[in-house]
Amino acid sequence: MQWAWLIPAILLVVGSPAWAQMAPPLPMPLNPVVEPPPAKPTEPPAMAVQGKITSLDQWSKTMTLEDGTMLRIPDSIAMTALKEGVRVIATYEEQDGQKVATSVIRVRPSSNS
Repeated sequence: MQWAWLIPAILLVVGSPAWAQMAPPLPMPLNPVVEPPPAKPTEPPAMAVQGKITSLDQWSKTMTLEDGTMLRIPDSIAMTALKEGVRVIATYEEQDGQKVATSVIRVRPSSNS
């Protein structure tokens, strides 16, 4: 029993150099640096126009407004609600020199007129 203290003492002496060489834990930063998200590519803004439809060509899928603006209507927009004489608000983008409609909204006539 007098030698019972010898084994913990040997472990302490043998293990102390390895424990002393361990790197201390790194402190947590008070204000962590947060990187902003990468910028999204900017898209050109859609243009808007409003007016009365003066001509509508179902074959070429175009409509012309009273100010002479000609818009190409893509397949994603139904032409069934569009008729000559109807007032619309349309947004469009320039593509290959043409104005291509991105949305067409039929404007209801005001009750004042």
